[in-house]
Amino acid sequence: SELQSLAQNGQELTLSTTKPGMDSHNQMYSTRFTSATDRLRDVETGTNEEPLSGVPTLPIATLNICIMVVGTHGDVLPFCGLALEMQKLGHRVRIATHASHRHIVVTKGIEFFPMAGDPKMLSAWMVETGGSIWGEATHPKLIPEKTKMVLDIMKSTWPAATKPDPEDSEAQPFLADAIISNPPSIGHVHVAEALGVPCHIMFPQPWYYGTKEFPHPMAGLEYVQGRRSNMQSYGIFETLMWSNFSGEINQWRTRTLKIPRIYAYANSTNLVVSAKLPFSAMWSPAFVPKPDDWPDQCEVVGTFVVDQKKSFDVTPFAETEKWLLAGPKPIFIGFGSMVIQDTSRLEEIIKTAAH
Repeated sequence: SELQSLAQNGQELTLSTTKPGMDSHNQMYSTRFTSATDRLRDVETGTNEEPLSGVPTLPIATLNICIMVVGTHGDVLPFCGLALEMQKLGHRVRIATHASHRHIVVTKGIEFFPMAGDPKMLSAWMVETGGSIWGEATHPKLIPEKTKMVLDIMKSTWPAATKPDPEDSEAQPFLADAIISNPPSIGHVHVAEALGVPCHIMFPQPWYYGTKEFPHPMAGLEYVQGRRSNMQSYGIFETLMWSNFSGEINQWRTRTLKIPRIYAYANSTNLVVSAKLPFSAMWSPAFVPKPDDWPDQCEVVGTFVVDQKKSFDVTPFAETEKWLLAGPKPIFIGFGSMVIQDTSRLEEIIKTAAH
């Protein structure tokens, strides 16, 4: 798979975070981080080209990695594939996500931690507001309840990276050495700063890093390539997010995380970009290649998958399987766990597109 290829190639990533205790919270430090497989290959083959004088090259120690995922089943499952690959490299990996996803995670042999939030409600709100910030503005009655849930999710990222699973009596202590997260957790970069550990953002949609190729998915703009407004939409979204949540974020930073407040000025509201945190776009480059105006720390890495064929009973779908095998491979169009309000209209759109 593309994920395995990425891991086995031992690509060098730039992992950046803010450094606790610095005079200015916006001073960032970066560390070069070579994957464990690359180091192990050097040790086994003796091919390390720049060994330290008199010191043997050693593999990087195994890490405690916390993967934070906010979303539905379709958001969590790809990260299960990533976690399983990292486990093969010797790392201890935990997936922290909503309590309703516990079964999905633990049945695959992956550690779990329950984060706040209801994925069904988040999905329903997304559909009701049209998945845009302007749609949310036209549904003011939803804002208080959604704001509370978003902040609860953010605050739960701290124990997700530092505490044992409260529902598992045999859970071992846990302290993250590295954090992987999708954007909606919000707390990822702040927790990484508090712990002084690397943070890597992964998502199957563009986020944080602007491009002229397409707008921010929450911007509510038409997908027209090459527009300056596409690039601007990313900064506008982060600024609006900061204006809504900055008070709660700073209170959480000072009282719980014990790190300095953030004072907004030009570009400071997008901490991920300011810190040059790596962003992995979880779609195939054959589908949408990396935009030319994305920086080096952004990569299109392909989809993450979990092979579930061994545990899936196809008997009830024998006729469908026979039909699939009888002719050319069809094109599948799916919508994950999204709540669709007008299914008839959606069906017509799909049929029109197919013809």
